[in-house]
Amino acid sequence: MLTGQTSAAALDYAGSLGAALALVGMVRDIGRDVRRGMILFPVDALAAHGVKARQLLAREDCGEVRALLRQAAAKARDALLAAEARRPRDMGRAALPGIALTHMALALLREMEREDYALLGQRISLAPTRLLWASWRAKWMTPR
Repeated sequence: MLTGQTSAAALDYAGSLGAALALVGMVRDIGRDVRRGMILFPVDALAAHGVKARQLLAREDCGEVRALLRQAAAKARDALLAAEARRPRDMGRAALPGIALTHMALALLREMEREDYALLGQRISLAPTRLLWASWRAKWMTPR
């Protein structure tokens, strides 16, 4: 993603973006993960929403689970925006992959929100045309 960038600021940006994208993936993949018997959400986040591990493993879609996912998605969105704010402005076109990934992840979060975070029984993804559009927008928004 860094395409030759070695500055401390660029590495910090890459690390922040990678962590933010991992949060997005954790929310997106919760249905798959619980089907495999894995719960990647922190215990304190589950407890804060009154969600029991057995509820997730049984794929009980309830208000508490959706509230947990809504909060996790908001945290992921905040992390994406914070990473973007850390992006060195002198990266030029080398920043294009990171900007494109940010646009794609934000579009994915909007789609999850549109589905009201009903993610235990389905995996939300973006159509290839939406991914292409996000990449194209990133290209034209990146300084030359």
